[in-house]
Amino acid sequence: AGMLILGGVAVALVPVRGPARGGGLHPGWQGYVLGGIAAAGQAVGAVLSRHGQLLSESAGFPMDGLSVAYQRILAGLVFTGLWWFWARRNRVGVAPEGPLPVRRATPWILLNAFSGPSLGVAAYQWALQHQPTGIVVAIAALTPLAVIPLAWWIDREVPTRRSVAGGLLAVGGAVWLALT
Repeated sequence: AGMLILGGVAVALVPVRGPARGGGLHPGWQGYVLGGIAAAGQAVGAVLSRHGQLLSESAGFPMDGLSVAYQRILAGLVFTGLWWFWARRNRVGVAPEGPLPVRRATPWILLNAFSGPSLGVAAYQWALQHQPTGIVVAIAALTPLAVIPLAWWIDREVPTRRSVAGGLLAVGGAVWLALT
């Protein structure tokens, strides 16, 4: 079931040959290497998170997923703050004509902050408390497929038949995983 999930995600997301939309090229080997590093980091984080929750529970101090999520958010805020101060000092990411107005972006930033780091991580941590790590990570691999309808709705990116077929395969794998 896990292989069906990953295979479906691969079918849906592996780039086709030729230039990408907008005339750019697909990422080279660096993108795959960095993606592999990100996947390894997520795997280590999931295993350590579950292990930490089990240790906490055995010590008589169980933590719910929301508490764990907010601990992770606090650590993220520290690193984000350090990056922000460094970037501001070195003028990284500032347009030559000055900073862009954030009024239009503010609702999207708040929605992103609430949905991903808050609700998403809390649900992920809760799932790690109640299911084996391999099952949670396999189902979390469906995340890129959740982007397809959102990108269609928000960015007007029409999904391809291949991305829909891969999505159906991956969801089928998740259903199979849940039923067995």
